[in-house]
Amino acid sequence: MRVAGLDSSGPNYKVIGIITGEPAILKALYYSVRGGRKRLHLRKMGRRDREEIAQRFLNELKGLRGVVRALYIRTGVAEALAEARHRFPYTPSSRIRKACLSALASLLVATLADLGVKKVYCDHEVAELLRVLGLDLRTGGYPAELADVVAWLGHRVESGRWDPKRAFIGLLEVLDCSGRLKRLTLEKLEKRRCRAHINPRSPASTDAERGGFGPHPHNLNPIYVISLP
Repeated sequence: MRVAGLDSSGPNYKVIGIITGEPAILKALYYSVRGGRKRLHLRKMGRRDREEIAQRFLNELKGLRGVVRALYIRTGVAEALAEARHRFPYTPSSRIRKACLSALASLLVATLADLGVKKVYCDHEVAELLRVLGLDLRTGGYPAELADVVAWLGHRVESGRWDPKRAFIGLLEVLDCSGRLKRLTLEKLEKRRCRAHINPRSPASTDAERGGFGPHPHNLNPIYVISLP
């Protein structure tokens, strides 16, 4: 069974890191990369430790070509939100954001299905994103921590702060969803506007529509497992 780990990096889900493979292979990769540390959580590490982990990860990944896939998604959420606010100036920002994140969640699930993934491990930020689709969430483990490394590398590349050496070119795949996300977001808002003209009375907005997903103990940094249908 092929599983995947997901983690996001940067504001507005700028980059989402994904790693896929068989559970036993990913677990062996995890222990090799983790070394003597209890967990792989790059945000809590110093610069030197982060770079050491990233280098070790890429070195290990070289021997797993065709077995493990590591990719990051360039989401384009910030650009999609800006375009939607320009096109729909009278639509509340919370509603625009909800439409955008719903579109991103749909694209993410479609991508995972294309990768042949049956189970997904993700951190709380991606879990909150996927809750938009009403997916069942359960606690999980190590693939999400590997995805943390992928997301960190992707964010560094996108920010121009890390240039992969020639030996590592091709190890990290890049999926640019920014164009599709913008189109889907605008389509969702246009459909909603059309429905509003037909039926001007709409139910009161929910917590999610007001732009929130409810309180969450971010300091616990939980990891979730999502089983895809």
